[in-house]
Amino acid sequence: INAFVIFISRALANILLRGDDDEAPAGYMTYFAFVIGLEIAFGLLGSILVAYFSRAREYRADREGARLAGSEKMIKALQRLQVQFENGPIDKRGEAIQSFKISNHGSGLMRLFSTHPSLDKRIQALQYRS
Repeated sequence: INAFVIFISRALANILLRGDDDEAPAGYMTYFAFVIGLEIAFGLLGSILVAYFSRAREYRADREGARLAGSEKMIKALQRLQVQFENGPIDKRGEAIQSFKISNHGSGLMRLFSTHPSLDKRIQALQYRS
């Protein structure tokens, strides 16, 4: 995604800032600022795309787990995780457990950047399929 962000940003900056005689009428600093702005915008869009595919992969993993172990067992496992996170950290390592990214999802637009769906949504998806 980052390679596409860089390539598309520079290509678009060259197209938009090109003068009549194929030379950039603006100075190098204007071009550079424009490229940086495009890279930030496209980088955010790319992050949303990567997070979407990551969430889809989580749902797919849950479905396969339910297929192998049974839907009820998979739902109970997710519910157990949910209870653990509602009651506080699973272990005493504090933020080390946050690397699993199971419980922090933010709200509103920040959900677009979440790599894991909430446990509620994962449980609902399994219940819907069974």
